Amino acid sequence: MHAEETQKKKIKGKHHRAPQPQGVPFSLVALMVVLALLCGCALGYMGGTRLSRTAKDLKQAQQRIEEYDLLLAQLSTDESENEILADLPSQEPAGDEGLAALSGEEMTTLAGEPQVVAQFDGGTILSDEAAQRYEAALADSAFSGEDVSNRTGEILTQVLHDMVGEKLAYLKAQEMGLLPYDEADQRAMDAQAQSEFDDTVKFYAEDASSEAALQAARQYLEQEEGITLETVRDDVEQDYWQTKLFNRVTENLDVSADDITALYNQLLTEQQAEFEADTDAFETALLGGETVVYYPAGYRTVKWISFEMDETAAQRAEEIRAQLETETDEETRTTLQQELDGLYGALQSEAEDALGTISGGGDFDQVAASLGSDGATYYVSEKTTLWPPEVVQAAMALANPGDISQAVVTEDGVYIVRFIANVEAGAVPLSNVSTRLTTQTREQKAQQAYDDQVETWISEANVTYFPENMTEAN
Repeated sequence: MHAEETQKKKIKGKHHRAPQPQGVPFSLVALMVVLALLCGCALGYMGGTRLSRTAKDLKQAQQRIEEYDLLLAQLSTDESENEILADLPSQEPAGDEGLAALSGEEMTTLAGEPQVVAQFDGGTILSDEAAQRYEAALADSAFSGEDVSNRTGEILTQVLHDMVGEKLAYLKAQEMGLLPYDEADQRAMDAQAQSEFDDTVKFYAEDASSEAALQAARQYLEQEEGITLETVRDDVEQDYWQTKLFNRVTENLDVSADDITALYNQLLTEQQAEFEADTDAFETALLGGETVVYYPAGYRTVKWISFEMDETAAQRAEEIRAQLETETDEETRTTLQQELDGLYGALQSEAEDALGTISGGGDFDQVAASLGSDGATYYVSEKTTLWPPEVVQAAMALANPGDISQAVVTEDGVYIVRFIANVEAGAVPLSNVSTRLTTQTREQKAQQAYDDQVETWISEANVTYFPENMTEAN
């Protein structure tokens, strides 16, 4: 897979629902909370949504994740769990909204019959169905770096509130005649599931144009992720009524020119402050497909063709580089360097062939496409850290738009870079982004309108919460 694909690829939309946790032991959740409190910044870093700023940072974060995976795997037995919990600092009860703070075994889900934890006109929420959502919410908050020791009651209240809203929405969908599904719904769900599954397969495929690669991706998804067309279809069917209800509630929304201008001004203020302080945020926003309305100074657009080693060669190259960092014997160092140069030799040969084709009159974009490049345009500046420094240096060294670099050797492969244009700094004219902002404004207004409607249904449903039925003190 090319470097630009590795960095840029991300699942667009929801391809499948993440499985709900199955009976997570609460003592394990407590440990997860305490680990998060003890490790704060590190876990917050791992939970961040932005790309790691360097390959080294990304590798370190992955190592941390693997370490925590091993630790959690160790807790699969009661004995090891109890040993570690015994060594953890105790937490004082927080008293949030009448609930004591959950820590260790101070509180546990009731072991008897499920208890009513919320009731409303038309239904109830039971403790057993709320427990999984609650544990998941605690774990999510803890591993994002939040201090949840004083927020357990708040989190539980929010979980119960959300669950009531979901059940009321389902009842409203029935009242509006959106359920049960009819034949038109079934056909629409079939088409949606096929589209989502195909997109997921292409995302995981090394080469989306190769049937063999697509089949390998399908096999991986089924065997390693448990994702098939049938499982995606099940997820689509489970959620489809929500889409129908959302569309029904928001079908008459209007978006005015003032709405669009207000969003533009809001984004401009936010992005100018953020991007001037952190250029990585600007580049990450572009890669993430966000609507960008402000460009910092010093940027130019480039395209590139990358040539990368296969997985086996890349692993060997990494091993050699690690050895070279500590090896002191000159003869051994020479042998290792020769082997490393050999691994790059084929890539450099491919790059030289491509350069020869281009210098002979070949179109850069056509050559790039023939070699599997996605043809994307990238923004780079002297401050760029998201891409290999050798690539950035080569891109900034090109004098005129249209200039093409020689083969650039980096740790992860060989590149050919083409200078496209300098980027004008400052605000993007509203007219250039009005279409995207119109869509974004409509989506935001629709989501707000739907959320407001659900809150109205909740306020009218005579809801009563019984959070004490979720827990019992020892």
